[in-house]
Amino acid sequence: SSHGLIYPRIDRRLHVKSAEQIWEMVTGEPPSRPVTHQMLIALLHQRGAKFWGGIDFGYTAAFSLPVGAELGHRMFILEAIELTGLEPEQQKERSEFIQEMYHNPGLYPDTEVGGGVIRSWRRAGFRMMSWVKGKGSVLEGIEAVKTKLRPAGGEPELYFLDCDRVNVLVHRLSRYHWRMDALGRITDEPDKSDPDAPSDAADGCRYLVMNRFPLRSRKKQDPAEKV
Repeated sequence: SSHGLIYPRIDRRLHVKSAEQIWEMVTGEPPSRPVTHQMLIALLHQRGAKFWGGIDFGYTAAFSLPVGAELGHRMFILEAIELTGLEPEQQKERSEFIQEMYHNPGLYPDTEVGGGVIRSWRRAGFRMMSWVKGKGSVLEGIEAVKTKLRPAGGEPELYFLDCDRVNVLVHRLSRYHWRMDALGRITDEPDKSDPDAPSDAADGCRYLVMNRFPLRSRKKQDPAEKV
C-alpha cells in the first residue's frame, strides 16, 4: 500500500537507470560498448556536470552520503554511502574516495552536527558548503525531491544509477513514510522508527536536492560559500 508514503511516486522503471541508459540520456546515442562507473563519471565531467553530495551524520543511526551529478535541470545519483557504528573520523576516512572519484564534490552537511565536525572535514580537503536549514526545511526539502521525481507534466529530473549502494537508497526512499498519530492519522512528520526506511538516507538525499534545486522560497546556494 502507498498509504502514508512520503514518496509514493518513486518508480524503479522510471527513476533507476543503468549506466548505459544514463549514457544515452546524456549523449543522445546508445554506447558502443558496456559503460563502467568510471566511464560514466568521465562522460558527465566532460559534458560539464557538477558533482554534489549531502551528508547526514550518525553513529547509532546511519551515516549517509549520496553523491549526484548535476547536469542542466537533471540530477543523476551515482553513489550512496550508508554506514553505522563509525566514529566521526572513521566516517570521514571511509568517504575519502569520493574526493578523487567525483572530482571533490561540494557537500551539504547536516548543520546540526556542529561546526567542529564540519571544520574537520574541511581540513581533510572536503568542500563543505554552507547553508541554513531553517524552519520548515524538512517539508520544503521533501517537496523539492518530489518535484524532481515527478515534475508537473514532464519527465523525471532525478535519476538513480542501478548499482548496489544506490539501490539501497532507492529502497529506503520507497519505504519512507509519515508518522501516524495515536488515532492512525497521517501527520506531517517523517517516521524515524522504521529500520527498513531510516530517515538518515532520505535526509542526505534531501539536503542534496533541496540545495541544488531549491523551491522558489529558497535562494540557490552560492557554490563559493563554504562553512
